[in-house]
Amino acid sequence: MRVLLADQDFSTGRGIRAMLLQSGFTVATIEEMDDVPSYARHEDFDVILMVTPRQAQDPYAMVAAVRRAGVTAPIMLVGAGQSLDVVRGLNAGADELVRMPVEGTELVARCRALARRSRGFARRELTVGALTLDLEAREARVFGRPVNLTGKEFAVLELLTLRRRQVVRKDAMLSQLYSIDEAEPDQKIIDVFICKLRKKLAAAGAAGLISTVWGAGYRLEQLAASDDTLAPRGATELRLVS
Repeated sequence: MRVLLADQDFSTGRGIRAMLLQSGFTVATIEEMDDVPSYARHEDFDVILMVTPRQAQDPYAMVAAVRRAGVTAPIMLVGAGQSLDVVRGLNAGADELVRMPVEGTELVARCRALARRSRGFARRELTVGALTLDLEAREARVFGRPVNLTGKEFAVLELLTLRRRQVVRKDAMLSQLYSIDEAEPDQKIIDVFICKLRKKLAAAGAAGLISTVWGAGYRLEQLAASDDTLAPRGATELRLVS
C-alpha cells in the first residue's frame, strides 16, 4: 500500500513515517500542504495522511482543497498538538480523524482499514476467489494453503488484489513498491516479480491468477475457490454414502 504523508510537523511525521515503513507501506512525504491537491491528483495513493501543524492553520480547509481537486483517495487527518472537530473534518471530506499521541499499531491498522474499505474489502483479509491475503500478518494463501512470498512479491500481489479487475501498469507498480528516497530500479524488475509470483501460485494450484495485458500491464483474475481443476494436488473429495 502506498501512503502520501503530508507533514509540516517534522517530529510527528518522522515517527509516523517510520511506523508505516516498518509495517510494509510505501511512503511519499511532502512538507507543503498546499502541494497536496496537485500531487495527489497525479499520483496513485491508497491513503492520504495529513499531519496538521501546531501553528494556527485551518486543517479542514486543507482537506476541502484536496477534495475540490477531485482526489478520491481516503484522507486521514492527524492532529498534532491541537483538538480536531470531528464534524467539521468529516464535512470537509476527511474519512478519519486521529489526535496524537496514538499507538503506532492503531495508526497502522486505521490506515490499512481505510485503504481496503476504499477498494471494497471490509475485513483485514483480502479474498478474491481462491486467493486470500492477510494484510496484518503479510501472508498469502491459495485454497487455504500458505504460499511463501518475499516482501516485494507480497506487495505486488497486494497491489493487484486491491485493484482487482483493473490493469496495473509497470510504472504504477514501481511507484507503489519503492519510496521516493529509494533508488527505483528498471521496470524489468516487475517482470521478474511477476514471473516468480506465477511460479509460486501455479505450484499452489492457481496457475492463471495473474494475466498479462500486452502493452498495458498486469491484472488479477478471479479464480473460483470451488473449481476442481484448480484444486491443489493431493486434495480429496469426501462424500456421504448411505
